[in-house]
Amino acid sequence: MEPNQNNPVSEVQGRRRATAAKVCGILSIVLCWTSFPGIVLGVIAMIVAKHVKEVGPADAERTAKTGFFTGFIGIIISAIFLVIYILLIVLIAEQLGVITYPIES
Repeated sequence: MEPNQNNPVSEVQGRRRATAAKVCGILSIVLCWTSFPGIVLGVIAMIVAKHVKEVGPADAERTAKTGFFTGFIGIIISAIFLVIYILLIVLIAEQLGVITYPIES
């Protein structure tokens, strides 16, 4: 198979990038409990997948879609875990007396 001359990304490169997007998306879901790596991998997956869908070969589009959606899901779950962690930190700080509120009289 020859690369498409009108396409700046060859078919092999397009498939590899689509696979990379899919792997990053899956890793973002697997690492969602760590929040920041899950968000970063999800963003990378979405960017690479969008690029593949725009300039990559047609046969890599399905894999790129999978990468895009798994990256999106990974970002959402990671954000939920981040909010939970922040709430837990505030709750623990309140229980330990680190955070005090002024008493109104």
